[in-house]
Formats: sequence, structure tokens, C-alpha cells
Amino acid sequence: MFNKAKNFIGNTGQKANLARQMMGIQKQLAKEKVILEENGIRVIITGGIIPGSMKIKELEFEAKNERYLIDVLNKAIKKAQEKSLKKMQELGSGMGMGI
Repeated sequence: MFNKAKNFIGNTGQKANLARQMMGIQKQLAKEKVILEENGIRVIITGGIIPGSMKIKELEFEAKNERYLIDVLNKAIKKAQEKSLKKMQELGSGMGMGI
């Protein structure tokens, strides 16, 4: 019985530690910046891969380039997601998390 309680407490501590590590990774990812310039459109995105954490910090375009706007935004978002995932893998493996 005591072993079960000890295992439960140990697992809870490990989960809490993992949660703290993940929060640290997310904070680092929030500082990452992606800049994409294409077809006269400039986009700067920050944030991580968690839904709602990405932010468009800057968006510049001329009306004549408006038709490319959605494509460029989609590319910038994909690039930000890929960069965040790569960074998360690097940070996770550095912490021995094997992500």
C-alpha cells in the first residue's frame, strides 16, 4: 500500500516537473520571431505551436499586393510552426525529454 502511495507521489512530482519544463519551453518559443517578405508583403510573427499563442506583430503590404496576402500569411504561419517545433525538439532533447 505504501509503495502505491510512494509511486503516486513520485509520478505526481515527475508530472509537475515536466509541466514546468514545458512552460519554460513555451516561454522561450514565445520569444521566437519569423519574418517573411514575399510579393511586396512583409509579415512578422511571434509565438509557439500552442493554438492561440502566435501573434502577427507586423504586417505591411500595398493594396496592389492584396491578392497575395492570404498565401503569404499562410506561409509565415507554417514557417513559424516549423521553427517552433524544431526549437521545441532541441530544447526537449536538451532537457532529456526525448521529444
